[in-house]
Amino acid sequence: MSEILEIWKTKDAGIRSFLKTYPQLLDMLNGLIVVAKVPISAAYDSDLTSEQAFLLQLWVAIYKYQEDSLFLIMSKRFDSGFALLRMAAELARDIVRMSEDNVNYEMWQKKNELNREECYKQTFRFNQKNQIERFVFKQYNLFSNWGVHGHLTAISQREHVGETDDGRFAQIAIPEEAVVRNIGLWMASYLPLHQMCQKVFENAISRHSPEALTMLSKMIVVSGDVIKITCKYGRGRKQ
Repeated sequence: MSEILEIWKTKDAGIRSFLKTYPQLLDMLNGLIVVAKVPISAAYDSDLTSEQAFLLQLWVAIYKYQEDSLFLIMSKRFDSGFALLRMAAELARDIVRMSEDNVNYEMWQKKNELNREECYKQTFRFNQKNQIERFVFKQYNLFSNWGVHGHLTAISQREHVGETDDGRFAQIAIPEEAVVRNIGLWMASYLPLHQMCQKVFENAISRHSPEALTMLSKMIVVSGDVIKITCKYGRGRKQ
């Protein structure tokens, strides 16, 4: 068998084993993902301008970043997973800014030419007066530090998990508890990005499926305590 297929088999087996170990976590993740897809689907079924259709494709890209990020975290590749979450937060911010003004939309199309210009930097910023954007900005900074600029996030979470059979050497590995905690961070960052994007398509979604507009906020309330517990999972356990 080819090397590529062997690598994939190993990763797939690790993810399957993890999910079998934490079935309740799997249920929560399923719930979050399904709820996020509802407003995206409603927006797809609405009459959109060409600009809105483009922004919708970017919203789907955010979902895909998050999807890939989740499996990277399950594979204990925390820095890679967090880097994608940072990219997702940045793109959600840009979608909102583009939706506010056609000038912003045109500016983003030329971002490779303008991204060092002061006008671009001042336009594509998080709105600190908006509660959701303020939260996402904190997530953006977190995942910048521990993802994009981290590189040692996975290594720093290794722990003593045992000894070799002959007792001569310690065994160091990333414990499953660390994976669960980082999935908690993933869950905490997941829905707020979709809340930001949903606002851009609020009118279109309300015409097609008004009930879809409240699903994200309701899920955030329902999942809040579970996410907090997940983020703290395994801390303080005896070594």
